[in-house]
Amino acid sequence: MMRDKLIVMVVLAWLIFGFSASALEYSPDCAEFSNKTTDWSRTLSVDKFDPSLGVLTGVKVSADACASQLFMLDSEDSEPQCWTVTTNARLSAAMPDGTDFVLSLPEKTNQFCLSADLDEEPDFAGNDSFRFFIKECVKDERTYSDLANWIGPGKVDFKVVAKGITDVAGSSSFDQRVRTFANETICVTYYYEPCDDGLWCNGEETSNGLICLPGTAPDCNDGIECTIDSCNEETDTCEHRADDSKCDDGLWCNGAETCDPTKGCQPGTAPDCSDGIDCTIDSCNEEIDECEHSPDDDFCDDYDVCNGIEICDPASGCLPGTSLDCDDKDPCTIDSCDPIEGCIHTAIDCDDGDPCTIDECINGRCVHTQIPGCGCDCSANAPDICLPMVCIERGGVLICKDYSLPQYLPQVKNKVMSAGGGCTGDCKSFNLVLPSSIKWNTPGPYEYSVVCEDASKTCSSTDTGRLVLDYNCGCGACGCSGFC
Repeated sequence: MMRDKLIVMVVLAWLIFGFSASALEYSPDCAEFSNKTTDWSRTLSVDKFDPSLGVLTGVKVSADACASQLFMLDSEDSEPQCWTVTTNARLSAAMPDGTDFVLSLPEKTNQFCLSADLDEEPDFAGNDSFRFFIKECVKDERTYSDLANWIGPGKVDFKVVAKGITDVAGSSSFDQRVRTFANETICVTYYYEPCDDGLWCNGEETSNGLICLPGTAPDCNDGIECTIDSCNEETDTCEHRADDSKCDDGLWCNGAETCDPTKGCQPGTAPDCSDGIDCTIDSCNEEIDECEHSPDDDFCDDYDVCNGIEICDPASGCLPGTSLDCDDKDPCTIDSCDPIEGCIHTAIDCDDGDPCTIDECINGRCVHTQIPGCGCDCSANAPDICLPMVCIERGGVLICKDYSLPQYLPQVKNKVMSAGGGCTGDCKSFNLVLPSSIKWNTPGPYEYSVVCEDASKTCSSTDTGRLVLDYNCGCGACGCSGFC
């Protein structure tokens, strides 16, 4: 704010006291007007002041013009006559502030007389005409304090109007011709002060042409929150000083944080709270800024109940527990310990595999007592038998057929029993098993089975015998009874 006030005060001083001795100046190309016509008007331009140079303090406009007039008069009277001719020229240029910059050439007066017109033609020829040529030059300069319209970008336009003036005083008739040739050059000089306070840390000042505008200070922010960023005017550089206090989170157990000038806050090194004891929980209590060590028996547990319960001593570590005593004082049990279940007492197995004995342990010894009336004597004596094929007598001829045997199975069983192939002892159940491969219509030997089993199905016996199918054994000496 103070700097802006200072700039305004400087500008006011320029406007009040005129151009500073230290002010700089420059002039763009001049506007040059050149015409050969009578009473002309034309617009040319010059560059406005470039505000990047600084503050405009003043403008000077200088102009110089030259005007030439050719005057011709021809008498149209029959008698000699005299005249007085007054000539002048005026150039006017409109300035940006609305005023006109006017150059007026000195007024000239000529007196002369002409004889009578001799040729009757108003052609400005002959000895009855008058002609003269004048040329005058003039210079002037002005300064302007209304500066806003002179500041760029763009151009300042100058519209110059040139006008010639001729006044002829005299009687009688005459013809006249006047031509005015006017040239003018308008030049502009800009006076200004550059905007530079000489301080690098303020940035490069700029200007809108009327006042200096503060520059943009260099961005010294390095993006690191824990550094103090500053601008060094002596070295024209930014500086970044690390400040560890900006990283402190107030926690003792985190350690002391530090500031790295390129990486920012870095975590501190936490205090080493390890006491070297595996079964303690090592921690930091932030309220007293100390390490604590809490024993935890769970770290000592070997998950074997047979070893007893292990405990943690905060000074020496894990201590073994007291092993379990699994002796139940029973000689008929086997005492053991399971790591999970604990003590197990398993009875001694005295089973001798005999269903007719009572097996038990007495005083650490197995005793087997026989059960009265228990047991069976299963025996099977399957005889070799011959089964005749069935014969039918037709017309005194014996014909053996293949459809006779299946219905005689009960008799076959009786035959086996009568041959001493039955079951004895407690085995009362008797079963005759014929081979599935038997072909009843084909003579030949087959093997059959006798199966004996007692009523409680606790014992069984099996024996095999030979079964022969034969026509001869059926229709031999025994006749055709079907069995021998």
